[in-house]
Amino acid sequence: MRYKEPFTLYPRKLKTVTVFYYQCYDNDGKRMNGHSTGQKTRTAARAYCMKLYRDGKLIPEKKTIHFGEFAAGWWDIKTCKYLEWRQLQNPLAPSTIEHYKTNLELHINPCFGKIRLSAISPELVQNWILRLSRDGYNNSSINIQIATLKVMMKEAVRLKLLSTNPMEKIKKLQADNREVQILKNEEVQKLFPPEWQKIWDSYEVYLFNKLAACTGMRLGELLGLKAEHIRGDHIHVCVQYSKKYGIMPLKTKDSRNIPITGPLHSELSVLIAKNSQGFIFSDTGGSLAADSRLFWTSRTSVNSRLSKWA
Repeated sequence: MRYKEPFTLYPRKLKTVTVFYYQCYDNDGKRMNGHSTGQKTRTAARAYCMKLYRDGKLIPEKKTIHFGEFAAGWWDIKTCKYLEWRQLQNPLAPSTIEHYKTNLELHINPCFGKIRLSAISPELVQNWILRLSRDGYNNSSINIQIATLKVMMKEAVRLKLLSTNPMEKIKKLQADNREVQILKNEEVQKLFPPEWQKIWDSYEVYLFNKLAACTGMRLGELLGLKAEHIRGDHIHVCVQYSKKYGIMPLKTKDSRNIPITGPLHSELSVLIAKNSQGFIFSDTGGSLAADSRLFWTSRTSVNSRLSKWA
């Protein structure tokens, strides 16, 4: 059997001199790019490479890369290779991408940007999480930071920039326990009486809040509602609306049908007649969705409205 040399030599003519380069195979058996020996003769180049081979240095060490270098261009659809591939398989909403990008710029890069990628350890990450907590960020906000970094470090492992993932054993923090105040039946009846003018400033605001209370639809889903989505005894929820991004896929990406009563359908028909086939909740005749600020109702606002009935 013919002996296979651990490297091959070849000359490369530079401006004023010819220098020998060598190629070898990495640990996975893949041919690597050529590297200069700095030698002008094949004999000298071979001796140089044999010394590297004996010293275990024939395969050049990978260039040290810092997190900031790795993170350059991330979460930008034009420059992020991960995002380009992700959008073909399981697309992220534009608002989610922007959120991740903000996380990177404001919280992750300032902490890890100047640290070698391989030096980021679970302990370092835990200290970062503790610092965020001490700075007043709640657990839900910190969990978003963790999720952003997890995606990036997992990709670094896939690209073989890391041998192990320091985020693998980092778990999400316990969700913040927030008391949910549920309206009582008598409060609901008072909030949405047949004489809606006694409580609400406009029919649109009244119906928007009533529809939210009866269906559990999200704010963006209500804003994106059009006449075509009202189908007799149910509403077909398939899109959401954002002032910044316009019509977008649902947060869960799965459409659903929500049953509605006959009286509620009749009330919606009033706005359909007003806005034709456009957006149900609109102050431009259906061509544009209304501003979400017109419909925002806090518990304080609810209590204030209930006091009108007292």
